[in-house]
Amino acid sequence: MGAGVLLCIGCDNYQSPSLSQLSGAERDALSIHSALSIGPLSRIQSEDAYLLRSPVRSQLDAMLLEIQDKYDEIDSFTLFFAGHGGEANDSYFLCLSDTRADRLSTTGFALSRLFEYFNELKAAHCNVIIDACHAGGMVSNLGILLKPEVIGKAKTFGVSFFVSSAADQYASETSQGGCGTLALLKVLSGEIDTGSRAGMLDLLDIGRPAAQFVSEQTRGGQMPSVWGVNLYGHMPLF
Repeated sequence: MGAGVLLCIGCDNYQSPSLSQLSGAERDALSIHSALSIGPLSRIQSEDAYLLRSPVRSQLDAMLLEIQDKYDEIDSFTLFFAGHGGEANDSYFLCLSDTRADRLSTTGFALSRLFEYFNELKAAHCNVIIDACHAGGMVSNLGILLKPEVIGKAKTFGVSFFVSSAADQYASETSQGGCGTLALLKVLSGEIDTGSRAGMLDLLDIGRPAAQFVSEQTRGGQMPSVWGVNLYGHMPLF
């Protein structure tokens, strides 16, 4: 049986003045890291959970390579990112500590690059949680994952997404953390009922009520998206 692996990334500190400093992204990453790998209901072992605080691009590359080399078999790989994000040249980019907003294509971490790592990891299922502005713009990169010629073949994988804002929306932040992350944590703590009575929850079970909560609380000013392609049946996360 393969491992469940978690990588949480929070970026508060930006070297370039073109990107504002944040105050809650690292805290959000730590909170999700704790909830999914340390709590009594978590399914991910603490030794398989990784945390990066305000990394530069080379650090994220190194971490993904380390995970790729360490595991022969992965049942599920879950990535959480909180920080700035943006679109450029029809692609979506995660903004890391050394990213420049005026040179996003060459200094940001392209989501397409992340998907290339996913293809190499050979995980049965990947979960992607992004609490960043314009995160809905990532849909332009899905062709790298959802290739018609490989979907459904052996060793292809399912994928589920929770993105905290639409392509033309900002992701709001409170003194406690990002609104999308806080809603997910409310679901994980039981404060928001999923409506499910199954013994295990996957990202879609968790994400749908969280997305509805954010949309209602912001009166449509921030509308998260939750969707997925599940090729191997239910893939529990919590």
